[in-house]
Amino acid sequence: MRGIRADQELLQLEVGAIFGLDPTSSQPVHKDSKYHAVYAWSPSAKFLALSPEILFDPSQLHSRINQAYESGTVPQTLVHLSETFPGTIEGGPCFTFPDRQLTPPSITLPIYVSDSAGKAAAREFIRPSNWEPDEWAKLITGSMGEWAMAVHDKSPVSICFSPAMNSTVAEAGIWTYLDFRGRRIAPAVVAAWSECERRNKEILLYSIVGNNLSSQSVARTLGLDPLGWIWKLHKPSPDQVSSGEDRLEFMVQTWTMNTVSELENPTPIAFDKRLTFSNFTNNVDAIHEICKPPTKGDVNFLKTWFLHVEKRPVE
Repeated sequence: MRGIRADQELLQLEVGAIFGLDPTSSQPVHKDSKYHAVYAWSPSAKFLALSPEILFDPSQLHSRINQAYESGTVPQTLVHLSETFPGTIEGGPCFTFPDRQLTPPSITLPIYVSDSAGKAAAREFIRPSNWEPDEWAKLITGSMGEWAMAVHDKSPVSICFSPAMNSTVAEAGIWTYLDFRGRRIAPAVVAAWSECERRNKEILLYSIVGNNLSSQSVARTLGLDPLGWIWKLHKPSPDQVSSGEDRLEFMVQTWTMNTVSELENPTPIAFDKRLTFSNFTNNVDAIHEICKPPTKGDVNFLKTWFLHVEKRPVE
């Protein structure tokens, strides 16, 4: 369902639907706190969205790195960013649904969709254990968009729904119970979902995380149109941050983004893009030493130190 939209717009729409984009920013800034950056590209387009704390201009990064698109190849732009903002890089292919009606494989299980009859029937279904009660209630009532389910003895064994969407696009999310995989059930359920959701959205999308062979099989079976790849630069979790400078960098990023707003009358912290304090270079070694190994007391000390030391503006 690409119509006449160019790849550049499609990539931006997909990133916006999945990760959120800040409409007030002059540069593409995503809203997902788990990632430093999201990079979507295709043979003819590229779209980079950065987290709010990264002040680089995406166009400057593109101009420095001239890399041709290659399916499955990590973009050097993210490699370059990871040198300053450490984290793991992960990606997967993305697809668009064609304008034509899909031809799904035949299966023996009944498929219910989110019309009035399906919603009524779903009230009697057995909730899968991986769905919380409130999430399940939102799903079967249609609050989370359209859905389709293959059901066995009142138990949904394959579910496709819309985990990410906006006014223009919807992203297909598919889950199949382990014992029912390999029976071509998932493609049939995804096709049923698409027939429901295409009435509401102009564009339907499907993306794969990592090397998921089952998800790739769904796209191949349904004949979805390849768009490109979406790559993410993950932020490290606290237990992944090493001691010394990396841990100090993580603490500064975490406190300035999340924790400072909860403290009383915090003093703003100024640091440059490499997180090097402008007029406290003589103290960095001491701070590193304090951070090895970090303890609860160390964290409290650093938090107090950051909040009460005056710093000159970054040049």
